[in-house]
Order: sequence, then C-alpha cells, then structure tokens
Amino acid sequence: MILKGVPAEVCDNCGEYYLSDTVTETILERAERAITNGAEIEILRYVVAA
Repeated sequence: MILKGVPAEVCDNCGEYYLSDTVTETILERAERAITNGAEIEILRYVVAA
C-alpha cells in the first residue's frame, strides 16, 4: 500500500520523522481494509476526516 500525504512529526532532538498514535491507527485500519478487499496494490491519499 502506498499512502501519500501522511502527516508526520519531526523529533526536535534527532530530526527523525515519526507518526502520532492517531495517524498510525488510521494507517493500520486502511491497510487492513485493503487486505480485506483483496488489494494487491493500492495508492491512497491520507485525508483527515472532518
């Protein structure tokens, strides 16, 4: 799965990117949905629900 536009945080100490718990949960849910739907390759844009 390719997910574009994922909002990442940057560590002030080391400069590494990381994902918040909320973003991680959303990504894992979308991955599970893709697997359930039988996707071999899926390209999605990360959109925050209103």
